[in-house]
Amino acid sequence: MREEKPAPEPTEPEYELMDTGIFDQDAYFDIFIEYVKATEEDILVQLTIYNRAKKQARIDVMPSLWFRNTWYWGYEDQTYVPNVYAAGKQWLKVEHQDVGNYHFYFEGKPELLFCENETNRQKLFHQENTRLYPKDSINDYVISGNKSLVNPQLRGTKSAVRYTLQVVGEGKSVLRSS
Repeated sequence: MREEKPAPEPTEPEYELMDTGIFDQDAYFDIFIEYVKATEEDILVQLTIYNRAKKQARIDVMPSLWFRNTWYWGYEDQTYVPNVYAAGKQWLKVEHQDVGNYHFYFEGKPELLFCENETNRQKLFHQENTRLYPKDSINDYVISGNKSLVNPQLRGTKSAVRYTLQVVGEGKSVLRSS
């Protein structure tokens, strides 16, 4: 973590990301995301991940799907909760009673991660969670490595397809999904 310099005088320019020095060694990634619409309901996505460093570097890239949590707040019938789940080795099934059912296809053999798009009441309010695997579970698993934080049944209202890539120095990797 980098420290910010003291607050500028009113006549000084605002402290910007470039002022942190984070780009000084060109050791960062650029990610370009391109969308192509094949039909009204068929969208193709390509992610191109550029390693701007001279050395090989690791990056986790996690295309994600989730449902906006409207059931908990009473905007929908609380007895029905939409669902995303692993339906095969290279696709997820997405089910919603109003929006319909869809498929999310992806390349390779990424790690599939699932949780519920619900607030972690235990962490925020010291109250019991209403469901297992609250919305920060995927993040907490990626940071801690504790697999028990994500749903082992490979289903939920929030999902991520986790690619752990080693990208050669000044090279790129390409991922595609639809």
